[in-house]
Amino acid sequence: MLAEFFLPPVCLGCRRLVRTPAALPLCSRCAAEIVPLDPAARRVGDIEACFAYEGPLAQAALRLKFSGEIELAGPLGRLLAAAPLWREGWDRVVPAPLHAWRALLRGYNQAALLAGWAVRAAPGGPRLD
Repeated sequence: MLAEFFLPPVCLGCRRLVRTPAALPLCSRCAAEIVPLDPAARRVGDIEACFAYEGPLAQAALRLKFSGEIELAGPLGRLLAAAPLWREGWDRVVPAPLHAWRALLRGYNQAALLAGWAVRAAPGGPRLD
């Protein structure tokens, strides 16, 4: 409770304060822009997505990856852990590695951060390798 006073939840899309903490902290304006994909269109080969890569989620992913806003990894990782694909009984999660120079320049691997938060958000789910 004290942490929420000093670090109140902020919308992933527009960075405005969010009144109530939620699994996906979005204000009402940004939440209306989220485009869930039709279940029939979610999977292409071995790749699955739950949301279209646009709007506030795409902005948050880009800010995590390129702007160093690693605090976005928690909410985005929890969103990943809530995806139907996550509950299909996977044993392990292996984040995509970064090239050594990219890792050195960026200072972190966004895929590893997302995977770590997703694994913590879904106890009893897949293990992080």
